[in-house]
Amino acid sequence: MKKNYFLIPLVTVIVAVAWSLLTNTGMARYATLHLPSRTPSWWFIGMAWTLIFICTMISALLFRNKYPLKKNFTLIAWLFIINAILNLLRSFMFFTHHLLVPALVEMIILWLVTLVMFILLCRKAKLAAWLLAPYLVWVIIATTLAWQIVVLN
Repeated sequence: MKKNYFLIPLVTVIVAVAWSLLTNTGMARYATLHLPSRTPSWWFIGMAWTLIFICTMISALLFRNKYPLKKNFTLIAWLFIINAILNLLRSFMFFTHHLLVPALVEMIILWLVTLVMFILLCRKAKLAAWLLAPYLVWVIIATTLAWQIVVLN
């Protein structure tokens, strides 16, 4: 069995659990914010992130198994790692420390990194790229909501 069949899901679970812990830490403060009327319910947000983590994990597995050590492999692998770190950093800033404006800027960077991953993967592994499409869309939605939260608060 290839190590990446264990390591990539393990890293995904670690990131997902850490994301959840960071997010839940700030929920009491988040509940006091003025939210846009179109803010999705928490069950929907949880389902969206579950889908995103699963799709990202499958994308990484497909790319790693189909295109190991090809041109740009290292770059794309690092982009997956940077993306995970940015995802955690966003929750840390927005929920844990209530740094709304820096978190908004960070979300734009997160979206750009995800977009670059998508573009590079389109050249190498189209299915792996398209598995990131829900993530790209969700980060746009979340960034729009974050901007509205900044304006409202």
